[in-house]
Amino acid sequence: MASDDPLAPAQPLCQYCAAIFPIKPSKSFLDIKHYATAGDLVRASATTRCALCAAIQQHWPLPEIRERFPQDTEEQILEAELDLQLRHGQHGGDRSGSESPGDEVSWVTLSGYLASKRHNFSHTVWLVIAACPASSPTSPAIWKVPAGATTSIPQKHLAIKSWLSDCERNHEHCRRLPVDSLVLPKRLVRIDPQDEGGLRLVLASDERRHGDIRYAALSHCWGTHLPVRTTTANLAQMGCSIPPMDDNTTAELPRTFREAIGVCRHVGLGYIWIDSLCIVQDDPEEWRVEAARMKDVYSNAWLTIAASSAESSAKGCFVSWSPDEDKVKDRGIYRITRFDTVVDVSNSVEKVDSDPLLPGQKFTVRVYKQDLGRRSANTALSERGWALQEQVLSRRVVHCTWPELHWQCSSAYQTEAGISLPRHSSDDKHIRLISEPHSTNDPTHNGSMRGQQQHRDPAAAAMHDSWCQWMEHYSTRDFSFQRDQLTALAGMVQQTAENTGYTHILGCWEETICTDLAWCGDRNCFTPAQRQANVLPGIPSWSWISRTKDIELDLWIRSAGGNCRIEDCAVLLGRKIVWQGAPLVSELRRAELQLRGPMREVRFSTVPEARVYDPPYLNIGDDIRRASAKDPIPWDCAGGFDEPQSPGGDDSLSNGGGEFLDGTYTCLLLRRTVPRVGANVRSHETFLILQLVSGRDVCQSPLDYDTVGTSAGLPEGLCLPVYRRIGIGDMRTDQGRYTYADESAAAKQTACPTRSHCQGPLEMLPQGALLMVP
Repeated sequence: MASDDPLAPAQPLCQYCAAIFPIKPSKSFLDIKHYATAGDLVRASATTRCALCAAIQQHWPLPEIRERFPQDTEEQILEAELDLQLRHGQHGGDRSGSESPGDEVSWVTLSGYLASKRHNFSHTVWLVIAACPASSPTSPAIWKVPAGATTSIPQKHLAIKSWLSDCERNHEHCRRLPVDSLVLPKRLVRIDPQDEGGLRLVLASDERRHGDIRYAALSHCWGTHLPVRTTTANLAQMGCSIPPMDDNTTAELPRTFREAIGVCRHVGLGYIWIDSLCIVQDDPEEWRVEAARMKDVYSNAWLTIAASSAESSAKGCFVSWSPDEDKVKDRGIYRITRFDTVVDVSNSVEKVDSDPLLPGQKFTVRVYKQDLGRRSANTALSERGWALQEQVLSRRVVHCTWPELHWQCSSAYQTEAGISLPRHSSDDKHIRLISEPHSTNDPTHNGSMRGQQQHRDPAAAAMHDSWCQWMEHYSTRDFSFQRDQLTALAGMVQQTAENTGYTHILGCWEETICTDLAWCGDRNCFTPAQRQANVLPGIPSWSWISRTKDIELDLWIRSAGGNCRIEDCAVLLGRKIVWQGAPLVSELRRAELQLRGPMREVRFSTVPEARVYDPPYLNIGDDIRRASAKDPIPWDCAGGFDEPQSPGGDDSLSNGGGEFLDGTYTCLLLRRTVPRVGANVRSHETFLILQLVSGRDVCQSPLDYDTVGTSAGLPEGLCLPVYRRIGIGDMRTDQGRYTYADESAAAKQTACPTRSHCQGPLEMLPQGALLMVP
């Protein structure tokens, strides 16, 4: 544990780690020399006592490799090769337009892999190393506290006030964001500046008469019990005093509420919106109306206070943890390694920069596991479904994470240690706000890769990339009531539609339908029974919302790289989405899509060796690879069921059911990549796996479906077969050879080329399918 005492003993560094300091700004990636294997590092650390090597061992993924390959000996595990590089070195003094402390703080990402050559398997190493001169008088307060501790609440108040003031004065984009003073929450909690306990519930429409209203919004986990809430019985009392007073008891506000109100007092905000206080909890009609207005509640809040690390309202905004808390990792609150060191080793081993080292210069170093943006994206609050739109719709958020606060607005992302995350970089892993400028050059969300034909407006394309990121996060979250999974999307849907002009279709968009249908679930996180239980009743099989846990959107095409262009091969001809009342906040009555695209019957089988992958790799047709072969994994095709299937079912094709594909299935081509001229890469074809609903044909009527775009729909009276989605897959093919290509007139009606190449016994089917609720 480090000490604030400048005379405290510093910890040594090995020659490789010493070469990293001092950290200098760099936009490039730099390979560095380090120990060749995990075993080399472990053995050398026993002699060098290197503090940074110890931190690497604390955070590297070697335990995951042990768990994945339990049959290996420890000696074999330690043979894993270590490959490291430095990336995106930055210095606090390089920030423009910022008045935050920490100009002497510098940081760099140390990334790479632990690779097991025995199993052709690698696992990512990702650390952020931050350093500050130990004698710096201007360093943020967090640098002065010992390991396992955090700053005081008054110090956190000062940090929040500094960030808010800096944003109000210096962030031009944030200042330009509109505030609709006419669209306010129905109720707010008024904070009396003269009376420490002066709180009461007021109607926002009444308060507006006194001038503009600036309020904070609280995003928090309720926990199992909330002692104070507004009901029809105490509504009048809440208008006089919060908590309400009666003859028998005095309820106490939860710690989270008290600390959030304390932040408001310190930064000068006279109102706060807290869901359990500002919505009458036993009035279903009011709850329905207010739930549909979350877009306005959070987008018009001057500041959102996120109690990120608190798993209940009793824990507070500024939680405290014991340094040896067993559940720290489980909560996503990764430990920070802190130590002091004197850089006094020659830089001759690895020349990181041209500046000479200063022998004897003492630094305080903080080492973080994973990129810093994940620290606000993986917390107790981030497990709550409603909290995603509360963050995304906000203009400014202070993430009350332990042990460091994080500040996020439409112009910056900063930490209490004085670190600023780079915007629009591959290291930008925080959840983006909807009000942020969405760049089409953002490699994180790969805006240039998600379907160039679909997106005519570059800004809308970048916004859709952010939507995909949000929905992947959303699918990991928990809800107390399944019905809330649609309602909690309403605000993000409304704002995204306003920003892009897109038409929403149950978690998908009319303009990006091929991308949005190309989702796949995480098989490794759940047993077959759990995956079956994660199916949301009443939602059509084609929508990712039908799966309540862990989905990825456009997995294969997104990762194909920049050497390809993308073609959408299916066309949305019509849709019919019917709600009982307002979309997403009422009951879904009907949800059907009319699609036209290349379809084939394909025979798949899954070899046992390929079942450990997610999704598994597949044999196609007669291309069967035996376990005795030199390489038993059929790398050209991957795919699987959305959930385990019953044998046979309603499918007229040969389907063995079970957990893995084994049979002949109807496939609809959604998207594919076409390599650019001169690019030595293979093509991808992403397809849906369908099941025919026996006895169900739908005959076209002009009034049955809403046509899409300029499509004239299908001829009246044409009867189409009805399918449900049961899985997804992707094939990799050589350049110019496409599995779904065909010389037939039907194929020429699609966007696909006409070269003929099929793998296995494939047969072209009619160019139409209707996917609907079974």
